[in-house]
Amino acid sequence: KPGDKIPSTTELREQYECSAPTVRQALARLQERGVLQGHQGRGVYVTTAPS
Repeated sequence: KPGDKIPSTTELREQYECSAPTVRQALARLQERGVLQGHQGRGVYVTTAPS
């Protein structure tokens, strides 16, 4: 939900059994769409509810 911090790249990679570049690409696409927002040194947070 909005405001939630998502797990780290490493945690997502292990959870979904995929490569780090795949996770980074997915996060980048969600940031481009405005669903996530990254904060340097603090993590990545949900900004809007998925539609």
